[in-house]
Amino acid sequence: MNRGGNNFDLQDVAEDIRKHARRGETITYGDLMRRFHISRGRTHGIAEVLWRISEREACRLGASHDPPHFISAVVVRAATGYPSGGFFGLAGIPADLERAERSYADHLLSAQEKRYVEKVWNHLRRCPERGSNDGGRVARSDSGQT
Repeated sequence: MNRGGNNFDLQDVAEDIRKHARRGETITYGDLMRRFHISRGRTHGIAEVLWRISEREACRLGASHDPPHFISAVVVRAATGYPSGGFFGLAGIPADLERAERSYADHLLSAQEKRYVEKVWNHLRRCPERGSNDGGRVARSDSGQT
């Protein structure tokens, strides 16, 4: 993606997020933004980057998981330790948890939303497809990278 003369590879960002998901870790929006020089802004900002990664992940793995394979769930707000409200606007979120765009900025999550995020985190830790690019097998090279 190009954002004002600076480029980053969306695949590199996705792989970094997958790395955290495989380890059962989270990463804050701020840390991810600093690491890849991603802005907060609308055009090529963090929200657009995560939406694109989520769309690609859904196409790559399919949306048949329960819960869906939302690797962006590991990108969290530093203050809450949970994703922002925008996470609940992704395609595939259960209808009773979907948020309207006007409430994406609301960082307060309900107990039901938190339980859903925790269910996704548990799925990501256990899922054999959690970040592989080869249909489910996670292959490691000598350097430890997939």
